[in-house]
Amino acid sequence: FTTEEHIAVCLEERPAVVSFHWNEIATRHIERLKAGGVRVWWQVGCLKEARAAVAAGVDALIVQGSEAGGPNRSVASVMTLVPAVR
Repeated sequence: FTTEEHIAVCLEERPAVVSFHWNEIATRHIERLKAGGVRVWWQVGCLKEARAAVAAGVDALIVQGSEAGGPNRSVASVMTLVPAVR
């Protein structure tokens, strides 16, 4: 889970994009990254997460459907989730 130290390293290394998944990210982390010139993406698995990410100010959403592999909390297939999020 994201800590202040993670954000500090990202700001020091200045990657083009930082992508988050699984836990909700504090708005202050997103604001710090964006102020440092880093784009922020957030992987979401439901409409509620998508709304929270947009409200927090992310630059892009990665919509993961329930058919995806790996850690996955999605509640719908990507074919139904993408139109709902859009």
